[in-house]
Amino acid sequence: MKQVELLTTKIANSADFANELMQAAQASDQKKVDELITSAGISTTFQSKYTPDGIRIQVHDKAGICCELILTLHW
Repeated sequence: MKQVELLTTKIANSADFANELMQAAQASDQKKVDELITSAGISTTFQSKYTPDGIRIQVHDKAGICCELILTLHW
């Protein structure tokens, strides 16, 4: 949950970051989306999927065996 908190805090506190993430997702730029998510401090394994309407980020625990958290954001 701490990993997702880093990302949500970055989105909430930086309109520029949030806009850049949205634009990269809407342009289907997977590499840029993943770079932005990582730049927010996410250090665990994650998968991101997006549509023109939103983004879904699935964050896994470091060991990859017990937990995952799914964050869905709509623009």
